[in-house]
Amino acid sequence: MTDPPPPLGRRAREAAVRAERERLWSAGGLPEAGAWHVMSLLLTGVLLFGGGGWLLGRWLEQPWPTPVGLVLGTAAAMTSVWFRYGVDRSRRQ
Repeated sequence: MTDPPPPLGRRAREAAVRAERERLWSAGGLPEAGAWHVMSLLLTGVLLFGGGGWLLGRWLEQPWPTPVGLVLGTAAAMTSVWFRYGVDRSRRQ
């Protein structure tokens, strides 16, 4: 019976994750798990910021914070997706 490998340090784990991400990208694009991650980022941004805007609007008794929160949440989520997955792979060598 063999012993399990020792746990990886933080930098080694990050390097392993980067290597796996590069392998998946080179295999032909965004895998299904990545697509689900994009959807969860978009929904989370809209729900959190929209919900925060709704709560602020109820507290201030004003209607404008809800749409502002929805727009800001959408922008924040799309920015997060852009920085995570919007990489120009042709320039990375």
